[in-house]
Amino acid sequence: MRAHELPILDLACALCNISAKFPRYIFKGKGLKQLGTYVRFGGSDLGRVAKGVNCTVTGCGKDAVRSLPADKVSAAGLKVGETRRAYLCKEHYKEFKRETKKERKLEKWRHGTP
Repeated sequence: MRAHELPILDLACALCNISAKFPRYIFKGKGLKQLGTYVRFGGSDLGRVAKGVNCTVTGCGKDAVRSLPADKVSAAGLKVGETRRAYLCKEHYKEFKRETKKERKLEKWRHGTP
């Protein structure tokens, strides 16, 4: 067993003392999450960005850092294919933020947040 893996019952006892009620559950975020035999700390590869998908802007093949709706990205002036999600590298995400700065500011004002 590695140092970053703990048995689920020991982890439940150590964190919340809920092993008697929920032996296979643990508090995480807003509620209970069911876990397997071991919990691994240090992140997980659940999303496509974490798995190493490339940027979907035409002519770019760098690793993506963010995933956004394709219609918002194309409205900002970036050329993406006919996909549902657009995966952007660091440079294209910076360009997207620059192009949508005014709309984001107006949206904040509309909802009353400073």
